[in-house]
Amino acid sequence: MQLRILGINSATPAHGRHPSAQVLWVHNEPILIDCGEGTQMQLSKFKVKYMGIRFILISHLHSDHFLGILGLLSTMSLFNRKKPLIICAPKGIDVFIGSFLSVSETELSYSIEYRFLEPGNQSVISEPFLRITSFSLNHRIPCFGFLFEEIPKKRKLNMSLVLKYGLVGSEIHKLINGQDYITLDDETIKNECFFLEEISSKKFAYVSDTTVVKENEILLKGVDLLYHETTFGHELAERAEKTHHSTTIQAAHFALNCEAKQLIIGHFSARYKNLDVLLNESKSIFENTLLAIEGQDYFC
Repeated sequence: MQLRILGINSATPAHGRHPSAQVLWVHNEPILIDCGEGTQMQLSKFKVKYMGIRFILISHLHSDHFLGILGLLSTMSLFNRKKPLIICAPKGIDVFIGSFLSVSETELSYSIEYRFLEPGNQSVISEPFLRITSFSLNHRIPCFGFLFEEIPKKRKLNMSLVLKYGLVGSEIHKLINGQDYITLDDETIKNECFFLEEISSKKFAYVSDTTVVKENEILLKGVDLLYHETTFGHELAERAEKTHHSTTIQAAHFALNCEAKQLIIGHFSARYKNLDVLLNESKSIFENTLLAIEGQDYFC
C-alpha cells in the first residue's frame, strides 16, 4: 500500500496547506479518500492519474472533506470518462451532486453508483485484492473512518520440495487442504514445509473528524499505518471535546492502544503555522509518529 497526502488542513486552506484529501494505492488501484476544496488541482500537482480512480470515499459531509468533488466529477466528464465511478459516502451526497448537475444542466459521460455509509461497521468495497470497512466516528454530524485490508494471498507451493518427493496431484491436493506428508519411511513432514513463506497482508486505517472512540481500537488492532486527525494540540483539549475533534495526545494514545505500527497525524487547525509542536506532543506518547505532508508518500 502506498499513501499520498493531498491536503492536511481542517476547515480552511491556510499557510499553503489544503483541506483533507489523500490517495491510497492498493495493488496499483488508486482510491481517493475525502475530496476537500482544490483536490483536483492537488491531484494534478502531485501527478496522480485521477481518470483511473474507481472509488471515492467521503468520511462526512462537512465542506472541507467533500467540496472539491464537483470540480473533479466535471473534469472527468470533460475528458470523456466512460468507466463507472463508485462513491461511498453518507446519505445526502447524491442530493448535493444531483442538484449541481441539475442547475448546471450537466450530463456526465459516465455513471455514478452511490454506496451510503451506515452506523456501525460496514463492508463497503470487496475486491479480489482488497476489503474496505467503514466504521462510525463521533463527530457533530454522521462521520466515518475506513479500514483498508489486503486480501490474504494464497500460499505458494515450494516446488523444489514437491519435485524432490515426487508428489502427484492427489498428494498436492492434500497439502493444499492442510494435511502433513507421510513418506514411505513413515517420516512426517509438516505441511508448512511445503509452502513458501507468506508475504503478510497490510492494513491502513483512516480516522477522520472525531473524538476518540475506544471501541474502534479493537477493529483497528495491529494496523500497519494509521492516519488520525489531530486538529488541536493538548492545550485545547476542551475545545476539541466541544467541537468533536481529537488532540495530539488523544490520537497518540489511540495509536498506542490499537498497537499501530505507524501513526500519521493531520487535519491541522489553521491556528498552527508551525506543526512541530503537534508532532512533538504526539511523539511524547507514540514515538513512531509522522506529520502528514502534502505530496509526500507513506508506505505500509
